[in-house]
Amino acid sequence: LYFNEKETFKGLITTALKLMEIRKHFVPEKKLFDDRKFFLNITFIPDTNSVISFNLKGANEILEDLSKAPLTNEDTLRLSTMKEINRMLKKENNKGCFSKELFLNCITNAQNRSPLFIIYKIINPQSFFNLGHIWVHNYNYSGVIKTIERENFSIKEYILSLLYQYFPPGLTFSASFNFLFGRHNCEWKTESDNFIISLDNFGDDYEQLARLMTRELYYSGKKDLQIDVYPFLFEGKDTLIFNLMTEVCDGGLSNYIAPVLQENRPAVLLERDFYHFKKTVSSILENKNRKQIDSLINTGLDRRFLFYTMGRQMCYSMDKVLGRASLKDALILGPVYFFRSYIDAYELDNKIIRDVFQFYSDFEKKVAEMNEKNPSDIFSEMIALKLLLPDSTKLPGKIEKLSRKYADRKDSYIFNLLSAQLLYERGFYDLSALYFTKAFPYLPDKDRSAKIMGYRYHSAGANDLALHLFDKFVEVSPWSIDARMTRGKLLFEMKNYDKAMVDFEIALKKDPKSDKAKEYIQEIKKIKGL
Repeated sequence: LYFNEKETFKGLITTALKLMEIRKHFVPEKKLFDDRKFFLNITFIPDTNSVISFNLKGANEILEDLSKAPLTNEDTLRLSTMKEINRMLKKENNKGCFSKELFLNCITNAQNRSPLFIIYKIINPQSFFNLGHIWVHNYNYSGVIKTIERENFSIKEYILSLLYQYFPPGLTFSASFNFLFGRHNCEWKTESDNFIISLDNFGDDYEQLARLMTRELYYSGKKDLQIDVYPFLFEGKDTLIFNLMTEVCDGGLSNYIAPVLQENRPAVLLERDFYHFKKTVSSILENKNRKQIDSLINTGLDRRFLFYTMGRQMCYSMDKVLGRASLKDALILGPVYFFRSYIDAYELDNKIIRDVFQFYSDFEKKVAEMNEKNPSDIFSEMIALKLLLPDSTKLPGKIEKLSRKYADRKDSYIFNLLSAQLLYERGFYDLSALYFTKAFPYLPDKDRSAKIMGYRYHSAGANDLALHLFDKFVEVSPWSIDARMTRGKLLFEMKNYDKAMVDFEIALKKDPKSDKAKEYIQEIKKIKGL
């Protein structure tokens, strides 16, 4: 930001008045530093091999540099090469909205002790990547870091105590939290078991900080717990409805396990949340205009608010009517089970869950229909197998034994699908493909399923298996440009140029404007000297 006002008393006052308007948009909802004493209520934690580590090096380095005189060349080099900060910058650069140069410039400006800069940093807490605010409260944040270092064991125990109230004890959490200062408009995304946590907005509210970390682990824990076969089970509008149910389920469960929003939402607003969801799913079921549907979905998911608070209310009602076991089961069995259980809850007690918090009959029928593809006994047994067998060598034999149990069932293809995915996760790619081939004829959206599983094998380096699935993709949709381009790219990568050329030529025939197909054809001709 550039200032036009002179560094005079009049200039400072004029600037302050202008920036007061800006500050109105950035004032925190609560006092960041309130001399809170460290206290976390830790309940029973089962014996677990979970490992959570904290890395405060990045936060310490930034805080120390902010308190110095202007950065030296040595400081700049050190900050530029720190892996903790580079990880953060990489995430920002992925969205094209931040850079190393801009970050270092923000530190330089946040260090500036001229009167105009000082008043700007006080009035606008988000100035300079939030680092202006950190400079103002350097002493307070130094105390926060010391408390986290001193109480790190208690914080980790608190996080695990929240998680294991709902997650099965056989699940192991493994994560590293990297603490930093500074936040831009872009959101930081997590990768694998490495999380970036900005300390900016927590002040000395350690419970709020711990709950946010718990929510991060909720999503990684859910991914490790469940077996990801849902993309294969639904098609068309059912896929859209399932994705919507997933948002409500995850938003509700994560905030019920570790509440970040402490407000009590008035009943009249909760009624609106439910009405908006019911209107959205009805529009999908009635095949309304796609723009209208997208608008309703975006409104419900905006800052995860309408559907988010609705999901938390559903959790509260299920806990009260059906007990905590229903929420534990929902973590294992997924969003369809979550909604089916909620419907069971209000059918059991419609006094606690009033009509306005119940769904329309068309959606209830859709949930029942989708639940047929979510057999709880098969899912539960396969997930139990996943948790009980960390030693992967025993897995193929156990699955073969279980396959006899479900062989004569109408939904045995779901067992085969779960087996294929679990074996894929454990690295048994050939055996995984065998079970997937058994399930394939029964999948509703075959071209999409072949493409998804093909890409999974490809990402694992099992290109022959990926090609087998892409062959099925072409077999199901021989004139699909997507099918031809997908297989053609893999054939090109495998240096099978003749077959790749056939796919690209067919794709170009279907879409003469396809620049990608033209590029591959020219490259193949160049390689073959044509």
